[in-house]
Amino acid sequence: MYSEDGITWTDHHFLGKPGHDQNDLKGLDHGNDVTIAVGGFSRSNIFITPDGKSWEKSKFNMGVLSGVIFENKKFYIFGEGGKMVSSKDGEKWKILTKNVVGDWAKEEAKRQGIDRLKSNVRMWKFSNGSFVGAGDNGVVCQTKDFKKFNIQQLKGVGRFRLAAGNGYFVAADNNKPGKKAFYSNDGIKWEEISLKIDERDKIRDVVFDYINKYLIHKE
Repeated sequence: MYSEDGITWTDHHFLGKPGHDQNDLKGLDHGNDVTIAVGGFSRSNIFITPDGKSWEKSKFNMGVLSGVIFENKKFYIFGEGGKMVSSKDGEKWKILTKNVVGDWAKEEAKRQGIDRLKSNVRMWKFSNGSFVGAGDNGVVCQTKDFKKFNIQQLKGVGRFRLAAGNGYFVAADNNKPGKKAFYSNDGIKWEEISLKIDERDKIRDVVFDYINKYLIHKE
């Protein structure tokens, strides 16, 4: 949707009818005078706009995308398996990594003696010089330079939602009865948060808002 004042909004169904299919869009960020939206279902969706009205689809494909971040004068987009690329303009992309999380998950599944460890990383945030992703089964991934990665699984967790602000990351489980949340200042060492909510409740999301506080939405 498009708005000039945040009050009046106009629909732009440039992909067709919304649905859990190739039309999925999962991330949005702005920088260098353009806005980029990413997503997809089997192939990448990368859409670029200078004004929020006219959109151009990139031909670049790296599979389903889960996030886009603008930092250090560049866009970074991320795949669910941990493939990462960068661009200054949203048109020419440089591959930074292969599917580092997916490769780790295969080895971790062998170590645990299971057939498969679902690890899809669905959200990415940046803080304190680190890019951090959070995904299924409590999997979190941290990198500063796209060369060294810290990937781990926080036990007893379903699917994470992630927020960043005031020098911290907060990850909250939104897939199982909502009792699990963690915080970290580096994306590597995580401490569990005591939420003190009813075990029947389910966490829907966690955000860092304009008054510099973390908010966890439960249902």
